[in-house]
Amino acid sequence: MSPRTKARMAGFFYLVTIAGGIYAQGFVAERLFVSGDAAATAANILNHPFQFRAGFAVYLIEMTAQLAMTALMYELLKPVSKSASLLAAVFPGRTVHVVADAHYHGPALRDLPGNVTWTTRLPRNAVLHQLAPPRVRKPGRPPRKGPRLGTWAEMAASASWQRATVHVYGRDQAEDLAGITCLWYGCLDVRTVRVILARDTAATLALVTTDLTASAAALVERYAARWGIEQAFADARNIPGAGEARTRVRRAVGRTVPFALLVHTLVIIWYARHGHDPAGIAGRRAAEPWYTAKTEPAFEDMLTQLRRVLICARISGSSPAHPEPEQITAVLAAWHAAAA
Repeated sequence: MSPRTKARMAGFFYLVTIAGGIYAQGFVAERLFVSGDAAATAANILNHPFQFRAGFAVYLIEMTAQLAMTALMYELLKPVSKSASLLAAVFPGRTVHVVADAHYHGPALRDLPGNVTWTTRLPRNAVLHQLAPPRVRKPGRPPRKGPRLGTWAEMAASASWQRATVHVYGRDQAEDLAGITCLWYGCLDVRTVRVILARDTAATLALVTTDLTASAAALVERYAARWGIEQAFADARNIPGAGEARTRVRRAVGRTVPFALLVHTLVIIWYARHGHDPAGIAGRRAAEPWYTAKTEPAFEDMLTQLRRVLICARISGSSPAHPEPEQITAVLAAWHAAAA
């Protein structure tokens, strides 16, 4: 079964779900069920048995259509990404925005459903074309693409730039933005895409997206928002030691990374609820001059604070929430003396 046929079937089942919901809610539930009055509801059901049975049957048809639509959505998106496929299948009425780095592109993106958008870095050697011209009554095959636009670097030389302020990486930054609707024929065939160019004093960022409605600033901010997720993965891998685990069995590998992410989450929750101390950030800036603009704690700061509290809790019965460096030094000296 082709992806186009699956998409049409999913759309048909979606229409069945909408029609069934309108009938079951508007013509059955509203007329038979009385909120807060069980006796009146029972009387309505007894007086209108056919309508009640029809509504129940429509509910069953609606649920069956939802299950079929969910399965078709999963099959449609599975070649692209199983995670995106699962999200689109579980939330068919919502739009799923996927953001990925430059490695995540390919012909599988040609058949994305309408409720999934894909935004990624555009390779430097990608060749772009204008949209195909309107069909005219001429002999022969109609053109599938328009004139060549070139690479994004060639497009940037003649782009129409607009100055805008975007919130990226935790700060507001002024950038020149440009958006071009075109075709990436070599990768996505005739699927219409947008190329977003963001230029600052340091470099130019080139994105390609299937989202044809969001503004250029919103797309740049959406792409930059993935940095927090990437940093969380890097912290969980490097600091708690998930990346250094010497696991070989499949089940052990499948447990190590989730456990490290769980520990990472618990440390952040503890710090947000009990461990935050503004003086710690000031002390970090004083000890490390290259952090002059540091205003928020990193995961290393949170873990250091937790370790200090745990060390003092081993020695002091009062368990101070924010132990002083002198206390930490005294505890460590006592441990080394005992070990000697």
